[in-house]
Amino acid sequence: MICLSEHAEKAPRTIQEKIKDARDNESGAIWVVLTGLLLLLIAVIANTADLLIIGILSLVIAMFGIAGFYYYRNRYDTLMEQMQHTENKILTCPKCGKQLPDKNYQFCPFCGSPLTLTSTSSSN
Repeated sequence: MICLSEHAEKAPRTIQEKIKDARDNESGAIWVVLTGLLLLLIAVIANTADLLIIGILSLVIAMFGIAGFYYYRNRYDTLMEQMQHTENKILTCPKCGKQLPDKNYQFCPFCGSPLTLTSTSSSN
């Protein structure tokens, strides 16, 4: 079995948690946009004296929501690419360079070299 550090064992789960957070924040940004638009609608319907001020404030709130949505959408896409890249890594022996058929080796089945996370390399 390849000895993984505690950090390496948690890495895929950490990416998954960040993906979930990005999705949740993306949804939150949509709510901010809707809140800004709702405030604008209420100000127009109420025909208040401060319509211009409330309208500008509402549009600013909506723009922040749109910016947040695009930020978290981009973050989600980046994390998904990162996760796919992590899943597609191929382990090779650092001594003989041969591809390991399985990740559950303490020693290379070809040359007998000890395997650890720091001594294995990955290639695409």
